[in-house]
Amino acid sequence: MRAEPNKTQNVRSVLQLFPSPELSNAVSDVCVCVYPEWGSCSLGVFVCLGCSGIHRSIPNLGKVKSLLLSRWEDSEVQVLFRK
Repeated sequence: MRAEPNKTQNVRSVLQLFPSPELSNAVSDVCVCVYPEWGSCSLGVFVCLGCSGIHRSIPNLGKVKSLLLSRWEDSEVQVLFRK
């Protein structure tokens, strides 16, 4: 099964943030993990697996997705780039 073009582009967009200053700033505010694998679709920050569980357990905090395994919509990717 082939990846959808939009999904592939969104994954590339998210991965372009590694290891950018924007990523360092976003991570230091929320999570001290060196290699975060999750992103908050609403807060625009990157977090580790442990912190993603905390985010998921607090509904008002927002939705988190895997950077590589989840489908990211254009609007969600834009939230990451705004930070």
